[in-house]
Amino acid sequence: MYFYSDNQKIKIPNSLFLHKIGSGKEANVYKLNDKVIKILKNKKLKCIQNKKECHLKLTNINTKQIILPTKLYYDKNNLYMANESLYVKPSKKTILQYSLEEMIYNMENLEKDIIEISRNFIRIKDLYISNCVLGDYIYIVDFGYFKIDIDELKNNNWLKLKEMNEYSLKVFFINTLIETLKNQNTDEVYKYYLRSIKEKIALSELLKEKNDINKIYSKVK
Repeated sequence: MYFYSDNQKIKIPNSLFLHKIGSGKEANVYKLNDKVIKILKNKKLKCIQNKKECHLKLTNINTKQIILPTKLYYDKNNLYMANESLYVKPSKKTILQYSLEEMIYNMENLEKDIIEISRNFIRIKDLYISNCVLGDYIYIVDFGYFKIDIDELKNNNWLKLKEMNEYSLKVFFINTLIETLKNQNTDEVYKYYLRSIKEKIALSELLKEKNDINKIYSKVK
């Protein structure tokens, strides 16, 4: 198989297809050495090409734990067909295997990444635990549904976009925590963090508070 990138013809080895590590609505995902190659599925051509502008923008954003594409691949007709990103090796099974201190560190880094993404008017969409890798750190690895927020771009209001992206992060954390703590008092956990969303408290700061909710988190492993 051949792709094109930066006006160069690049051969993708057939062995790539022996190392499939995932599949979603948008792409089949393969591991190639220390890289991940996501080959877009044959959906409506217009839909795929609309993503090109967003994904191309993502290649120029520097983040630490939100894994973004580093290169886009095209076919001989210059149609967007695939992308390349860094492979992250999973090492933990649940979010509760991180200590509370590690969670605070992870959320601080993710919040910094969100600032960088928001400054570029990118809206984070569909954030679920299945879109993450739990490795040495918590990584968000699926950028397939990220999109350029045209309305906020026109208004030049990246701060509003940052609030929406932070909201997505908090909802992700709540849903993941509740699913993991399903045998615990999840109603209390949910209500506490939901209240924090409405008050727009940074999640990393919320985790630093000395309260019963974080005691539940830090004790359950």
